[in-house]
Amino acid sequence: MAYLPFLLNTALFSLGDSTLATPQPRMPPPSVQAGLSWITASHPQFQGQSDRPIAPSWDNPELFLAIEGESATIHSLAFSPDGRFIALGGGRNDPRIEIWDLQQEKRIRHWNTYQNRVLALAFSPDGNTLVSSSDGGAIEVWDVQEGKLLHRFLEHRSNVLSLAISPDGRNLVSGGLDGIRFWDLLDYQLIQVLLNLQPIYSVAFRGDGQLIAAGTHQGNIILWPVIPGEGTAIVGNPLSTSFQHDRGITTLDFTPDGNRLIAGSFDATIKCWDLVNRELHYSLVDHPSWIKSLKINPNGQLFASASRDGIRFWNIETGEAVGFISAESDWAQAIAWYPDGLTLATGGLDRIVNLWRGGMGPNQDAIASPNP
Repeated sequence: MAYLPFLLNTALFSLGDSTLATPQPRMPPPSVQAGLSWITASHPQFQGQSDRPIAPSWDNPELFLAIEGESATIHSLAFSPDGRFIALGGGRNDPRIEIWDLQQEKRIRHWNTYQNRVLALAFSPDGNTLVSSSDGGAIEVWDVQEGKLLHRFLEHRSNVLSLAISPDGRNLVSGGLDGIRFWDLLDYQLIQVLLNLQPIYSVAFRGDGQLIAAGTHQGNIILWPVIPGEGTAIVGNPLSTSFQHDRGITTLDFTPDGNRLIAGSFDATIKCWDLVNRELHYSLVDHPSWIKSLKINPNGQLFASASRDGIRFWNIETGEAVGFISAESDWAQAIAWYPDGLTLATGGLDRIVNLWRGGMGPNQDAIASPNP
């Protein structure tokens, strides 16, 4: 990761037409209270976490950078896999996408999408392509460097709320109010309709690309195996599970080792499902309202969740609360981890994207120094 070390030593800089807002003093965090053997095998590529930086402490996160773009509100965020770019998607009546180059210290692209707001963003694994979705069903594929539209999928007939790209960059899965679609992202073709005419709020690929998870408006979690093939993959029949919330599932994410799935819901709970033992690992009820976003840290040791009260940080193994960013208003709409897991980006009802960092761990010197 060659870009973030520069940012860690920077408090304020100008980005083209816009200027980073001066971070406000952070509020002291309040006291916090504290697999499926037939689809999960040993995946060595999942378990190589030892080369990642040691997780920092998030009990007192520091706001160290604030990006002020032109979008009135921020509904979606995404970092490119190499950490060079961050993409911002506008909220209601503001269908703007902005691309900020963290190496050049400026915004390099901004354009308007086909519809009314940007509901989801996803970078391809090589970072050259950005996929966006919006109201009305449009999915758009963009060239990041040129800022031009490469393709527009129009097969959805309603809002597309979630996107996930396979680790090899070949396939895209989309979840919307009219169901789930599975796409060939290289040939721009619809491969399969996995679920039709049923609202879906969140979809995710497992780290090996061989499993898709989706959460329904009724609170069920559905899993599909992805079957590799020559040219493109296909999706098999859904796998039976008893994973369920009381209300619709709004967000979900696989742990990096592929053995657990964590989901948030309109019922204001977060549940961690053990895919190896096919059971509930723990349930969290600290947020007072529905879970707007949930992202697992790339180091696999903790995750962050956003709701009306702010951002909470959790230990993945135990479910213990390990940090909190309080919200004075209903601002937290989207969150995204920087690829090395040391920084969290948050965006919401203002046009500011805040970048937070935790307390440095034992490898502080190595993280703070630029790569040779």
